[in-house]
Amino acid sequence: MSGHNYLSLGGTEVLSIGKEFENQSIESLYIFEHNEVSNPMFKEFLPFSPDGAGNHYCLDLSKLENSICPIVFWQHDYSYDNKEEVEICNPSFHEWIQEVMIDSIVEDTNYDGSDKE
Repeated sequence: MSGHNYLSLGGTEVLSIGKEFENQSIESLYIFEHNEVSNPMFKEFLPFSPDGAGNHYCLDLSKLENSICPIVFWQHDYSYDNKEEVEICNPSFHEWIQEVMIDSIVEDTNYDGSDKE
């Protein structure tokens, strides 16, 4: 499913601000998550995939090197003292896609496409 600022791959929202912000820009989400919530994100985090509960997978732009940066998981209801406390999920977007999109599908699906029991 896709729409303005929204893309879903296998049921996971990617490069998205979520359906509730579907007609707004990614800039609007950045401003919202950094300035208008009770527990704002660190400025270097760029949210790209919400989990539906207020948390987001984010690019950690403070660690950008050779056009690659790690993916962190921002919990909206946890008070972090510093950005090093935020869990690094994957060392790159490519590896995040591999784990979240591909590995989870392979884990739950047979070679013929049917669900594993």
